[in-house]
Amino acid sequence: MVNLLTSILLGLISCLIFRKVSKQFNLVDVPDGVRKTHKGLVPLGGGLAIAFTFFLSVLIYVEINHFFLVLSLCSLILLFVGLVDDFLTLPISVRLITQILVSWCVIIFTDVYIKDLGDLLGLGNIYLGQLGIPLTIFMVVGVCNAFNMLDGMDGLVSMISLMALICLTAILYFNDFNYSWSIALIGAVTTFFLFNLGLFGKKFQIFLGDSGAMPLGFFLAWVLVSFSQEPVKIIEPVSAIWVILIPLIDALSVFYRRLRLGKGIFLGDRNHIHYILLDGGVTKSSALLILLLISLLGCLVVLYFSFYPTQPSYLFYGFLTLWVFYLLLTKASLKK
Repeated sequence: MVNLLTSILLGLISCLIFRKVSKQFNLVDVPDGVRKTHKGLVPLGGGLAIAFTFFLSVLIYVEINHFFLVLSLCSLILLFVGLVDDFLTLPISVRLITQILVSWCVIIFTDVYIKDLGDLLGLGNIYLGQLGIPLTIFMVVGVCNAFNMLDGMDGLVSMISLMALICLTAILYFNDFNYSWSIALIGAVTTFFLFNLGLFGKKFQIFLGDSGAMPLGFFLAWVLVSFSQEPVKIIEPVSAIWVILIPLIDALSVFYRRLRLGKGIFLGDRNHIHYILLDGGVTKSSALLILLLISLLGCLVVLYFSFYPTQPSYLFYGFLTLWVFYLLLTKASLKK
């Protein structure tokens, strides 16, 4: 508890500092009236505040191993690229190439990647070996961009990240693994979440920006890869998709619709899950609550099957069922 409060206090100071610094350097989010409908110029220092809080916490009380050291440094590279993108709006190709390269760095320096998918289809264990390297990079880059694309409503990405971190912390705790790093990140993200929602007043509001959403998605994706593979393996590989249920369903649905219509898959629109809810007349607070409950459901599924193991294929087919249900449910809404 003391460590968590320490990180929350550091996060409070960091958010105040980087909010002011962002405004001074004109690192702000400008509303466009389409996808960005907030009022005024909001500082984009959330990613810097979270990173600063996390690394200060690491220095104070976190026991960090080789894997998390490499992952943290690679996440910093993404934060820097995201920061440049927040200033200049980089081509998507630059971001993708960077995400691929830093993913390669994690694999090279840690030898962590998806070597097997478990009994994903109910036909026996799917062993990938080194073929899992390109699949891992593809998946990590996908999750990284899924988080970035979902960052369109106050509190959404940080809330989903918090749910995932709390779920993983519980699993680490009951398996007697070190979880001090997750406490540090929970404290950092919690404080940002409160500022992002404007609970300290709209004048203190701060956004994540690409420099926050990309590193968060990247970090969580690699943590899930590590925890689903030997020698750690405290969750089944398929459980990872339930931990980040909303970003995956949203990204898969958006990519599917854009490809079907012959549009660029990275072309911005209002076909994301939060925009669909808002455009359907749901208030922001109700939309956030709905997505919180869905995210909670995904994490509870993972926790249940962690303590009461069952056939992994049930989780995979369950995810596919939910995705198809979501596509059918939103089809009429999008046409309208």
